[in-house]
Amino acid sequence: MKKEIIYIPLDKIKPIIELKTSVAFQKRMKRNDHFLSEYDLILPVEKDPIEDVYLLVGGYGKYLYMISAERESAPCIIEDLSDNQNEQFVKILRRLFNKGDSIKENRQMILDKLNVTIDYILKTTGFTKSEIQNNYKYNTNIPTKFINKNTSENTMNWVESLLISQEAKEFLFERAGLSKGNPKRLTHDNVKIIKKFLSEEPRFNYLTPPQQKELLYYLISFKGMVLDRLKFMVSEYTKPHKII
Repeated sequence: MKKEIIYIPLDKIKPIIELKTSVAFQKRMKRNDHFLSEYDLILPVEKDPIEDVYLLVGGYGKYLYMISAERESAPCIIEDLSDNQNEQFVKILRRLFNKGDSIKENRQMILDKLNVTIDYILKTTGFTKSEIQNNYKYNTNIPTKFINKNTSENTMNWVESLLISQEAKEFLFERAGLSKGNPKRLTHDNVKIIKKFLSEEPRFNYLTPPQQKELLYYLISFKGMVLDRLKFMVSEYTKPHKII
């Protein structure tokens, strides 16, 4: 049966659980408020069989945004009443996982096809300028030979921003382009370790390019080296003692 969109006063919509929503999501919705249509804000609800309220069974982030924006009503689709509260919670849980096509690759594909200015994209979608520059476009200073299907704009742009030698940068570019699962690949965890190290050791900038490259190699291999060391210690501890 076809469901109609019905506007329901927000004070008649009752959340059945308190869920958190990210500050980033709320800011994005606020930036994009002028362009939001009813289809962007539809809430699934169930009519309470006793009280004159509607139970919210999804779209909690959108609901909280409309509350903060002091809207009076929300576009809703009234679903059939669940048999029990467990079924309602399952609905909410399923919809929390329901990201569907909201993945970077799809956003990247559409951005590549758009023939509009960045200002127009920022104005109408909620993207930020730094988000597009850092996550969706490679810095033009990055040599194209290092860009492949395994690299990400975010990691490569971060490497390019580092105040290190070009030789050290190219070492990181190369490692970032290795296939996922390769133990030599520059991973997100490696990036966190390198960031922490560089913030605490400014003398790194005074090292020669080969010295910088060598230290970066150890930083990327840090986890494996620690595990090897721990395995060696276990072997030493469990060696049978010689009886004199």
